[in-house]
Amino acid sequence: MFKKIRPNTYLPDFYSQIETCAKDVYFITNEGNRINLKSMMSQIFFLTTYAHTNEAGKGFIYCQNQSDYELLANYLD
Repeated sequence: MFKKIRPNTYLPDFYSQIETCAKDVYFITNEGNRINLKSMMSQIFFLTTYAHTNEAGKGFIYCQNQSDYELLANYLD
């Protein structure tokens, strides 16, 4: 299952919630690249490359553990 990040999501809260997820959470770009958002380096890359542009709205969030979507429900469409 793939979900979109809601517009105007406050990323520090989103990242904090990702840390509570049981397994990895990925941002999938339109090109198919996977950015593991549980990694601090990947979070910084995501923030500087995608979050401050319209590109974040074009990609998707994928959770390895289906129940993690419930933990991120406030941030995903």
